[in-house]
Formats: sequence, C-alpha cells, structure tokens
Amino acid sequence: MNNPHASSVIWFDGGMTTASELWTAEIELVPLSPLKAVVRTVATVGALAASVIGLGGESWGPGTADLVIRRISDGHVMYRASQNDGDTAEALLGLAIEELETLSPEQFADEWGFERDQPHVH
Repeated sequence: MNNPHASSVIWFDGGMTTASELWTAEIELVPLSPLKAVVRTVATVGALAASVIGLGGESWGPGTADLVIRRISDGHVMYRASQNDGDTAEALLGLAIEELETLSPEQFADEWGFERDQPHVH
C-alpha cells in the first residue's frame, strides 16, 4: 500500500538504509613528537595567560586527537579531522555517530564532504 505522505527511502547496496552499515567513527589519539610537545606546552601556557587577561583561552597547539571515519569493509580512512581540544573531538564524534545512525550513506558522505566510493585518505 502506497502512502503519499511517507518519506521516500533510498536503498543502497542490497537495502542499506543508514551510513552506519558502511562506516564507523572513532577518535584516534595522535602521539606528539618532542617538538610538537614543546609547541603544545608553550601554546597551553599562552592560552592560560590569555584567559587570565581576558583575551580568551583557546588552544593554539598542534592537534592531539583526530576524528576518523573508516570504511567497515576494509578499514580505509574516508575522513580525518584533527582537533586541538578533547572536548571538541568528543562532541564531533558524538555528532558523527548520531549522523551515521540516522543518515543514508549518500547523505552522510555529502554532509562530511567525501566521496562515498573513494579508495582512502592518505
């Protein structure tokens, strides 16, 4: 029975309906080289000093966590975004997981800016 008010469903790869059937999202901690560790320490001290004098306290150092979206079938990285702040990385991960579970593969790939069939990100 056809319902004219029902939303249309786009079927992918044998009936897939959500992006979570193709991809997974996770946070990868990025080890800091000695030079990056020094830069991170200086940036943290600078951010703390700036917050004390009212200039804001954003982190200015190198990324310490990456949000990574991988293809389940072969583990290839489809998307990677470095985050300077663990809270930001966790919030972005939450958004990615929510969208993986609710969006179609096509919608998710469009939303996150990658080609659905790309081989991988280097």
